[in-house]
Amino acid sequence: AVPGHPAVKKVVDYNAIYMDLAGTHPTPTPTPTPTPTPPPSGLGLYCFRGSSLKVFAGPGSTFRQVGALTSDQTVNVLEVQTSQGEQWARIDAPAGWCRLAYLEYIGASPAPAPTPTPSELGLYRFPGSSLIVFAGPGDTYRQVSRLTNNQTVNVLEIQTNNGEQWARIDAPAGWCRWAYLEYIGTTPAPTPTPPPSELGLYRFPGVSLKIFAGPADTYRQVSQLTNNQTVTVLEIQANNGEQWARIDAPAGWCRFSYLVKV
Repeated sequence: AVPGHPAVKKVVDYNAIYMDLAGTHPTPTPTPTPTPTPPPSGLGLYCFRGSSLKVFAGPGSTFRQVGALTSDQTVNVLEVQTSQGEQWARIDAPAGWCRLAYLEYIGASPAPAPTPTPSELGLYRFPGSSLIVFAGPGDTYRQVSRLTNNQTVNVLEIQTNNGEQWARIDAPAGWCRWAYLEYIGTTPAPTPTPPPSELGLYRFPGVSLKIFAGPADTYRQVSQLTNNQTVTVLEIQANNGEQWARIDAPAGWCRFSYLVKV
């Protein structure tokens, strides 16, 4: 109450006295995250922020196109080369070369898969969409086939070539980049060499099986078996850890492990 005037109350506007704290203290601006700087080598993990970027078989647009990057796709840059004034990056997936200028560095590459010991050779799965299989341990060899999503293969040997590890696989027979395979277990025990009494009539339960002129896939292909085709096995030979069967019709050699005794 106001002194001398008991009926009058004094009203204090505290907002006018203390003011609105929210208005006098603006929200602080967050500190922007610094953009990572690529190492002098240029190697590491990159992201493509555009819509489409061609990937070539070599460091230049004169090589054949082997794929394309899409928006926000990440890749590992494994090597950088300069060609005709442009920097080209060798990337991992899809395997090939693209212009480095269109990639944005986002950090160091994940640690590479450990070098396998002989005990790690075994059954693997390919979790990607497509992986080229070559005739030898490098992409300079001719392409002989390709793996598709979730296809399983037996890794029989590992070799290092130009800083990459290559896996020799069984079916399709050839070499592919080991880094793209996922280990799922040991290889099933091979079919034991049959005694002479087991040579005889066999059936092929699969879809297609190549027949070669000799007991290895380095010989020329002469024919192939189709689903449920029956053949007579006349001889068995071991070559590079695989058993090969000499059959009668079509005459030639095929992998014995894909045949079923009838």
